[in-house]
Amino acid sequence: MAPPMEEFRIRPADGLRDRDQALGLVTQMWQCDISSRWDWLYERNPHGPAITWIAVDDADTAVAVTSIFPRKIVVAGRDRMGSMGGDCYVAPRARRRGLATKLHRATRAEMKQHGVDFMFGPPRPNNLEALLKAGSYLVTTFRRFTRPLSGKAAYRALFKSTPPRVLGPMPDLSLRVFDRITGPSLRGWTLEPVTAFGEEFDRLFERARGEYPIIGVRDRVFLTWRYLEGQTRAQKPYALRCRGELLGLVAFERDGDRMVLCEAYGAGGPETTDAAIELALREATAQGASNMDIEVTVGSPLAARLKRRGFVARDEHGFQLCIAPGDDQELRLRTPAGWHFVDGDKDMDTVLSGEPE
Repeated sequence: MAPPMEEFRIRPADGLRDRDQALGLVTQMWQCDISSRWDWLYERNPHGPAITWIAVDDADTAVAVTSIFPRKIVVAGRDRMGSMGGDCYVAPRARRRGLATKLHRATRAEMKQHGVDFMFGPPRPNNLEALLKAGSYLVTTFRRFTRPLSGKAAYRALFKSTPPRVLGPMPDLSLRVFDRITGPSLRGWTLEPVTAFGEEFDRLFERARGEYPIIGVRDRVFLTWRYLEGQTRAQKPYALRCRGELLGLVAFERDGDRMVLCEAYGAGGPETTDAAIELALREATAQGASNMDIEVTVGSPLAARLKRRGFVARDEHGFQLCIAPGDDQELRLRTPAGWHFVDGDKDMDTVLSGEPE
């Protein structure tokens, strides 16, 4: 006769008492030392410390974990407290019991009492199904767009091979003609590396927040934490200016000849967005990159501007939204075209190191 199936109980993690258990499970998931990530994300997030739930056995030993990381969001001009979900993990001995779904149900049912109105983001594919079962909505998709920066790279992207020598400089000339036809005027626009975020970034966000239906707060406190105090600091921020006035922010991460545009936002509508994209392309080219990638929510204004500049849509995965019951802005939150979400909004300060499966 088979032994009875072990039962588990879901409960909120209790501060210091459960810290080591939760940290241990997340370390198992990442399979590396995550102490710096824990300190940065779980404890020093300027929008609030992480809120964690665990599944425990009869001995109160944790066998599964999930967390949400508070994130201030502006929804139709209104300040809200949202959150990113992450680090959901079930130990091998407790799998196939539906614990991931039960943890997400607890998150949805209890996050409001912790001061969080909703949870969102592009989860790992193997976690999306559990989130949807627990009551999340599949709002849109988070898609990678890519753009070749040289004629050779463009030819390779189109034909999956290196251009023959007989073509000579033709691929580069063709790309330059395309850029001249489709690119915006950059008179007065500049990019400058950022080493400190001052009050002008607060003023920029106050101006920009009304131009986006849904956008994460990007004041100087958040930007300092996100780009200057992270674990890797691999993403380099640049101020976008027009005749000296701060109008936007972009950030890059480099890996060999690949450049990732992980932040692109600003005030001033499409003109600013187009200038940000164009200057980003030029900066990546100047640094020797052959391709530029950016991931963004499909349907957002930024995604539409990318297509105008020759970016091609590639792989994508789901962008989910879990809302506390009874939210009065649910319809706005569930609007696919409302979300401005890029890699700079994620709970990692690198997009090139990979995530656990």
